[in-house]
Amino acid sequence: MSFLKFLISKIFLKNLFLAIISIFLVFWLTFLVLKIYTHHGQKFPVPDFNGKKAQEVNDICEKNDLRFEIIDSIFLENQPKGTIVDQNPKAGVMVKQNRTIFLTINAFNQLKVKMPNVVGGSIRQAKTRFEAVGLKVGRLIYVQDFARNNILKQQIDGKDIKKNTLVERGSYINLVVGNGMSNSKTGMPNLIGLTYKEARDEITDAFLNFNKCYYDETILTFQDSVNAKVWKQYPQYIEDKTVRLGRNVNFWLTLDENKISVIEKAIR
Repeated sequence: MSFLKFLISKIFLKNLFLAIISIFLVFWLTFLVLKIYTHHGQKFPVPDFNGKKAQEVNDICEKNDLRFEIIDSIFLENQPKGTIVDQNPKAGVMVKQNRTIFLTINAFNQLKVKMPNVVGGSIRQAKTRFEAVGLKVGRLIYVQDFARNNILKQQIDGKDIKKNTLVERGSYINLVVGNGMSNSKTGMPNLIGLTYKEARDEITDAFLNFNKCYYDETILTFQDSVNAKVWKQYPQYIEDKTVRLGRNVNFWLTLDENKISVIEKAIR
């Protein structure tokens, strides 16, 4: 009986009530702290860092309670040095505070490699040797010579480049090539649906020259330009059509699959 009296006594009930209140407060405070710490429900779009320099990125991240990490660097001639060319997550993606944004920056200086000697070889051989050291075939300059497609000179900006000369990795090497003493022609490749790199390779393999590339409104970032595909070319592809060796070729890139499919159907 004494124990039952204790359970219904004012002292016990008072302490029980205080204990329940204390437990409730502990749970409420714990939930509140976790909510603040994780910024529960507080999301905002990732800023666009494309074209920004490191200090600008740092200022934007501090203002928005974000973190950033530069994980890669590439060298793009058509982009300002030291600026951001790609980011993950992309601009506009909803994230919470303290999220780390991974960035790719355009390098200030390109590495240099030794120039191989491709004089006397074919264009295909030159392409293979260039790719091995990080160089690219530039313009094909055809001149009167008995040996068709035989490389006579290797040049940058009109100047001959000797073997083992240090040149920037990624440079385009122009090749002076023999035309076989004739007005030889070559087939026009079909570039529709190809990426920028694939299209340039096809142009070179056909003994033609890449001239210009145009981007439509769907292409906003460097990664967009990598993923984009050709939807238009000039001269146009016509089966069995031939053009003179070294002819300039332009193409247009898009991310719009409808544009590409329309042209592909028209060609068929």
